[in-house]
Amino acid sequence: MNSEQDSKIELMWGNEILDDGFSILPNMLIRYARKLGLTYGEIHLINVISTYKHDNRDPYPSQEAIAEHMDITTRQVRKMIESIEEKGLVMVGQRTAEGKFKSNVYNFQPLIEKCLELQKKNRKDNEENEEIRWKKKENTVGTKPSYGQKVPSEPFGSEPSERFGSLPSEQKVPTKITKEKNNIKDKEEEVEGKENPNPFQFYEQNGFGMLGSYLVEKINYWLDCDFFDEPEAMVVEAMKISIENNVKSWKYAETILNDWSSKRVRNVNDVKAFIARHKEHKSRKNPAYNYKSKPQQRKEKLPRWMTDPKQASSDNQTNSEELQRQKEKYEENLRLLKERKEQRKLSSGT
Repeated sequence: MNSEQDSKIELMWGNEILDDGFSILPNMLIRYARKLGLTYGEIHLINVISTYKHDNRDPYPSQEAIAEHMDITTRQVRKMIESIEEKGLVMVGQRTAEGKFKSNVYNFQPLIEKCLELQKKNRKDNEENEEIRWKKKENTVGTKPSYGQKVPSEPFGSEPSERFGSLPSEQKVPTKITKEKNNIKDKEEEVEGKENPNPFQFYEQNGFGMLGSYLVEKINYWLDCDFFDEPEAMVVEAMKISIENNVKSWKYAETILNDWSSKRVRNVNDVKAFIARHKEHKSRKNPAYNYKSKPQQRKEKLPRWMTDPKQASSDNQTNSEELQRQKEKYEENLRLLKERKEQRKLSSGT
C-alpha cells in the first residue's frame, strides 16, 4: 500500500485508532454476506478472523482469542465455524508443531468464489433486463414560417385532442381518494416485499431504547440459534407483540421468544396459528369471552332438609346412633384406664 492510500485511510479514521492495525474487507463480502446465508454472528466472526490476515498466508487465530474478541464462549465459536463450514464457505485446517495441535487455520477461498459467482449472476440478470429509452426531441429552435404560412395560435394545436392525442373513452382522472388508496397499497406491497426485516433497526425505530453491546449480543443469540426457520422475522414479531401489549421492553420480547422455542413455534405462520389456538382455548375456558355463549345464572344451593325431608330425618337418626356408639366406646376406654391406674398403685404399695 502506497503513501497516498495510507493518507486517505488516516483522513477517514484518524491516526490514533489505526495504531493497532486495520483490516481490508472486499465490498462483495459485505454486500452479499446475507444472500450467502451467513448470520450476523457469523459475519462478525469472519471479520474478527480477517484481522489476523496480514499477507497471502491463511489466518490461524485460536478459538479462545476469537471468543474473547466477540465476547462469547468458545462453544459458540465452534458452533459458528461448523455452520460456515457446512455452508461451504470456509476450509478449516489444523496447525501443528512437533506433532502437537496448536490452532485451526481458516481459508476463505470458497467464500470468495461464491461472492464472484453471485456478482456475475447479478450482472448477467441486469444486462438481460436492461433497456435504454432515448427521449425524442423535435428541433424547433430557429425555424421560421415561410411567407404566407399561417402561424397556429396554440403551439401544439388548438384542440386538446390534437395536443395530447385521443384519450381513451374509459380513462378517468384520478381523484384525491384514489391517490390515497394507491399510496396505501404501494406501502403495503413495499412492506410485504421485505423478506428479512432488520431487528436492530426495528428496535431503535419503535421506541425500545438505545442499542448497547449487551442487547446486540442478546439479539444476535436469537438470530444465530436454530430454534426458528425465520429468526429475523420472529424477533421482529416478538417485538411487535410487545408493542401491542404496551410493553416496549426487550425482556418481555425475549420471554415471548423463549415461550415459542419451548413450544416449537418455528415461523410467523406458526405464531399466527398459535395465537389463534390460544384465543380459542381462552374463550372455551371462560365463556364470558365468547359472545355466542349464554350469560351464566347464579344458582343458590339449598340444604338437604329443604329438598328432601325424609332423607334429612334418616340422616339425623344415623348420626345419633353413631354418636351413641362413640360415647359407649369412650366410657369403656375410660374405665380401663382407671383400672390400670389402681393396679399400678397397689403394685407400688406392696
